[in-house]
Order: sequence, then structure tokens, then C-alpha cells
Amino acid sequence: MYAPRSSFLVATLLLLSAGSASAQDSSEDGFWGYFGLGMGSTTITCSDCTINGHFSGPQWSAQVGTTANPHLRIGLSLDEWWHPGCDKWTKTGTASLLYYPLTLRRGLFLEGGPALATQVVWLNDSTGMEQRGWGFTAGVGYNHMPRKLVLLAPRLAFSYGSVGSAYKSVGSINGFPKKWRHESVSLALGVAWD
Repeated sequence: MYAPRSSFLVATLLLLSAGSASAQDSSEDGFWGYFGLGMGSTTITCSDCTINGHFSGPQWSAQVGTTANPHLRIGLSLDEWWHPGCDKWTKTGTASLLYYPLTLRRGLFLEGGPALATQVVWLNDSTGMEQRGWGFTAGVGYNHMPRKLVLLAPRLAFSYGSVGSAYKSVGSINGFPKKWRHESVSLALGVAWD
């Protein structure tokens, strides 16, 4: 059964590298990173299947990127949600634009971008279905700076992924779902730095 360990390790390494690079750059032209933990709610829909439903579970997010100008950041985001027991999970990788209407390091920010979505449903310990497709992620958050170079950032995000029909199986199964898609809403509290 899948456990989100490899993705978590990759995200941790990316954030550590961004953090070390940011120590050499200013907040207006350097690298930045974000890591957050929270809860999410996902609706899975498909035809010819029995996995439709509304599910809740924990979620984590990671972002790294660079600053384009005082109001715009460009980055890569990874959002992962899973149902307790890891029988259902979604992972969304997004090429994100983050816009700060007021100032770069404090206040409201808006984000969004196209995404590559992965969805997996495990039916038992050895049999499951997996598929990838395109989607998008949109979010809103707020940066609060209690300490220099470290920001607390609550973030509300919505992601959509349409993965089509599940032709690829993990293990062996008959009767793959069709028109498989998911919608996820998550709320996380994270730490950002640059």
C-alpha cells in the first residue's frame, strides 16, 4: 500500500536547498520556500465504478521558487492529500504564480496555475488503480512575519484534476473507472522563508 514518504523526502530536499540559497539572496530577488500541514476534503467522481464519494484527510504542501518582482513570485507547488489508511490519495504538482497586491513579504497573496494530477485508490493491500491527468490549482493565503526571514502563512487551496479512465493498474483488477476526476479543498498553516 502506498505511503507518501518518497514525495515528502523530495519536497524536504527541495525546501532545504531553497533555504540555503535564500541565505545568500535578498527577499526581493532570491529563492523562497514554503511548507505547510493541514486538513483537506476531496470529492472523487467517476463512472462505472464504486469509489465515488466525499472524503476527508490530512494534507501537506511544499513550494519553492524565485521572485520575479516585488509583487510576483514564480514557483513549483506540490500538494498531497490522503485518506486515513492511505487507501485513497491525490497528488498535484503545479507551476504556480503568486501575486502579492500590497507587498511581497506581508499580507494577502493569490496563487494559481496549471497542474499535473495523480490519483490512486487502493482496494486492498496489493490491488489498486492509478492514473494521471491535467488540472489546475488556485489558492489564497496571508503572510504574517513574526521574525525576520520567517513567515507564518495560512493557505486555502482548491485543486482540480481530470485523470480520465484508469488504464494503468497497481496489481490486478477488472473494471477500471471512467471519467475519473477529483476536486480537493485544503486549509493549511505553513512556514515560509526567503
